[in-house]
Order: sequence, then C-alpha cells, then structure tokens
Amino acid sequence: LVVDDDDAARELLCRHLARDGFRVVSASSGEAGLRLAREAVPDLITLDVCMPGMTGWEFTRKVRDEPALSEIPIVIVTMLQEAEQQYDGVAAGFLLKPVKSGDLLRVACRLTGC
Repeated sequence: LVVDDDDAARELLCRHLARDGFRVVSASSGEAGLRLAREAVPDLITLDVCMPGMTGWEFTRKVRDEPALSEIPIVIVTMLQEAEQQYDGVAAGFLLKPVKSGDLLRVACRLTGC
C-alpha cells in the first residue's frame, strides 16, 4: 500500500513496486490509506509523513492500534531527514525522496521476504 498525497510521487512508487513484481494499491490521503489497509491488509505500507488531513504520525498510530494491522511494516518516505528520529521504533524503514528504485526494492524485499 502506497500512501502519498503527491500524485507524481505516489505513481512513481507504484510503478517501481509493480515493475519489481509487487501487487500495489495506493491512496492519496491518510484517511483513504487507512480504509485500504483495512480492506487489503497489505504486506507493506509506504507512507509520506507530510500530508493534509491525517498526518503520517496519526496514520501510523491508528495502524498500530488495530490488531489486524499492527504488524504491517511501515516505510516512511519523506523529504524530511529528521523524520527518522521521530518515527524510530514505529517505522520499519526510511527512504528519502526522491526514492531510488533499487533502494525501494531492497527495503521492500527485506521487510516482505521476497
């Protein structure tokens, strides 16, 4: 599940993951992402932290509070280097934008066992 309010960033992440064999669903907001997470129960979530409405932090807290979703690895994808310190202990990985395809694949495979 790719959650990012920036259309271009979201589509790029989706393309990279799909090209590497992942089945991808995406959402343009935290609220839509939470609904999709409940429906699809994905193996991995990539999450932008700076979004209008529900922030990445609120999204992460809601996912961690739901037993069916709480073990899904969340990878923070952001332009904010300090996000790693904020999300330490709740995020399984961090990628800085612009994301390189190889970096995304390495993190996704490490967390999903592909």
